[in-house]
Amino acid sequence: LNSIQNFDGHGNSKIWLKHIIEKFDLLQLTSLERNELISEILTGEALIWYAEQQDYIPTFITFMKKFLQYFDTQELKTDLSRQIISSAMTSKQVEDASCEDTVMNCLRNQLLITNLAKLQKYSGKLQQNVSKWQREIQQTMNTFKLTDDEKLFYVSLCLEGDAREIHPTLVGKKNVER
Repeated sequence: LNSIQNFDGHGNSKIWLKHIIEKFDLLQLTSLERNELISEILTGEALIWYAEQQDYIPTFITFMKKFLQYFDTQELKTDLSRQIISSAMTSKQVEDASCEDTVMNCLRNQLLITNLAKLQKYSGKLQQNVSKWQREIQQTMNTFKLTDDEKLFYVSLCLEGDAREIHPTLVGKKNVER
């Protein structure tokens, strides 16, 4: 009996029960003797469960059925809880990554706007060097790896006066604020 491992309500209940049956078979215990030893090999949560159920467990067979019904379900609940927690953590990590991406995009856009605001505005007047202006704008936009649509959108920040009024994204919008 000393070599029998006690069950505390945690772990694989089927494997434990199979091990107990093998030990009882080796000891050639009767069903009545097996039933009497149950309280000696259960501890913790399992012993509390048995104390609550003892009046409804007349035989060792009944014990096995009720034991497996209760503790197999408990194990499934524990496994399910672990899966849900793991899934929730994964979901939280995805959410955190999404939040991080959003923050990074906001910072990137703010930095881009700040850099574009520092550049000379193009107004379309004859004394301005269009090539130099275009090169500076292009260099900044390439640094931020903008798509063509983004370039078209952000170039409006670098225009003023007549040039701003004829920009394709601003046509029809008079007195557009920068």
